[in-house]
Order: sequence, then C-alpha cells, then structure tokens
Amino acid sequence: MLTRTQKILFSCCALLCATLLAIAAKWDLSIANFLYQPESSFGIVMEAFCYWPIKLPWILLGAVLAALYKDQPLLRIPFEFFVLWYLKQITVSSVENLVFRGLLGEVNSRFLMIGIVFCAVLMLAGASKLSTRTLLRLRFVAIFGIVYKTIEIFLVDRVKLFWLRTRYDDLLAAGDFSDFTPWYQIAGHPGNTSFPSGHAANACGILLLLLLPILFCGLKKHRGLFSGICIAYIGFSCLSRLVIGRHFLSDTIVGVLISCTVFFVLLSLPFVKKQLQQLSCEPGTAP
Repeated sequence: MLTRTQKILFSCCALLCATLLAIAAKWDLSIANFLYQPESSFGIVMEAFCYWPIKLPWILLGAVLAALYKDQPLLRIPFEFFVLWYLKQITVSSVENLVFRGLLGEVNSRFLMIGIVFCAVLMLAGASKLSTRTLLRLRFVAIFGIVYKTIEIFLVDRVKLFWLRTRYDDLLAAGDFSDFTPWYQIAGHPGNTSFPSGHAANACGILLLLLLPILFCGLKKHRGLFSGICIAYIGFSCLSRLVIGRHFLSDTIVGVLISCTVFFVLLSLPFVKKQLQQLSCEPGTAP
C-alpha cells in the first residue's frame, strides 16, 4: 500500500489543512480579497479542467471494457460509443466555460468534434494493445475511482445543502458583505453553495495516481513523484478557486479533507486491500 514516506507526507498535508482552517477562521474574507483576480488565465483554466480527474475513471472503464470485449462487437461497440460520448460531454463543458469566461473566442464546433473523436480513437486503440492483466488492473482503478467519485460528490453536496454559505463573488456582486459567515458557522442562506468546494474535492481524484505504483512494478520507483503531482495539483486547484472568486480558503480545505478522507478510507477497506494484492505485480516481474 502506501509507503512510510507517503504516509508521513500526507499526514503533514493533513496538519497543514488543519492549520489553514484555523487561519481561515479569522482571515477567510481578507485572504479572498487579497487573491481575487477574476480575469486570471490560471484561475479560468483550472476552473474549466481541475475536476477532470474525478471524471476520467468513466472514460477509462469504457476503454478497458471495449478492449476486453474487442472480439465481441456487440459488447465492444457500445463501450466505444460511451467513451466518445463521455469525452465529448466533459470537453464541451470545459470549452464552454472558457468561452463564457472570455478566455476563448468562438470555437469551431466541427474542429472541436474532430479533436474529440481523434482522442477517443487514440485511447481506444491504445487500450486494445494492452494485456488482459494490465486491463484488469486498470479496470480496478476505474471502478475504484467511480465508487470514490460517487461517495465524495454525495457527501460534498449534502454539506453544501446543509451549510448554505454565500460565495465570495456573489457577495462582491451584491456590494454587501453582511451575509459573510465564518466557515464554522452554518450560514443558512438558501440557494448558496459555497461550502465546501466541489471543484477542490473533485480535483482530489488525482489521488488515483497513487494506485498505479501499487499495481505496476515499473512505477514503484516513481511513488514520490506521483505523490508530489497529487499534492501540487490539489494545491493549485484550491488556489484557483480563490483567485477566480468562487470560494473562500476554508471552502477548498474542507472539500479536500472530505474527498481525501473518502479516498483513504476506501483504500483501507479489507476487500480493497485484497483486490490490490491480487492484482499487484509480483516482485521482480514486469508490470
């Protein structure tokens, strides 16, 4: 499972989150005021794409199943179309976000669709060349990711609907900050969903990378790199939500804590450990 170094690293990150929550309890609004840059390209791009890691398991599962049933067209073709459809959905959504925010001008839908089809074909072709053993490992990653995503989104949405905290940019647009509430206080403002941040929680889907060194021997030496990528990606995603004005610091931290808790609890379940042990490569063997 996770190495001792990884456990220490993520424990330090949890301590950092607790510290940031304490800071946010007093300076949430001041931090939001300081970082707010609604026209930031960084913030706009991250808003459009930071949630992708929690969406990609569906595409991965479709590509894997299409490859596993490559000799059975009646089963393979629906999965191929699913990959294309799902990739189109998230790509168009992200591009529309970039257009809405003014970072992109009018986009040629025909060229966009050609690009989407090309990427889908590339993914499906790549998956079809993988060994059955590799496909079964990737199927586990995809299913784990989908279960993780489902639980995480359910929990985050329930807290949003209960807390009802007003977003920073909505307070700014109203020119009235009297509705601002600290993160530890239930706001109770109907229709407001600032706390916790769904985008920050979804960005934690990048943690699925941590499964790869467990399943593939050739990637074991890159465990530190994968851990660093996860922490950096989550950190930048959280920062982008503040820069764009959609969340306060505490919103993003609690979103991350909920999502990470779900991930590590799932990872610690006995039947999950058993599956990982069965699918992981034997020492000294090729991935």
